[in-house]
Amino acid sequence: KRIRKTTTNSQFTQYTTTPLEPGEIVLVGTDGITETQDSRGGLFGRDRLMEIVRGRANDSAEDILEACLTAVDQFRAGLPREDDETLVIIKALE
Repeated sequence: KRIRKTTTNSQFTQYTTTPLEPGEIVLVGTDGITETQDSRGGLFGRDRLMEIVRGRANDSAEDILEACLTAVDQFRAGLPREDDETLVIIKALE
């Protein structure tokens, strides 16, 4: 079983327990990923991150992680990291 957490402003507000279905993906990361900025101050954002995960949903967790981290690096375009960047991808096996 897994614990599914719904968050609001980084505070856990609800806990539910359900089994992980085959192929289901769990993503855990720090705000350093979503708050990475480009040269114009734009944020990488959750939507962009989720688009990558959804687009690579048939890939392995390792490949999804690599795609996300590569996209963050490309978005930053050589600018230095301003925060920690931690990302964990878990994918249930069939």
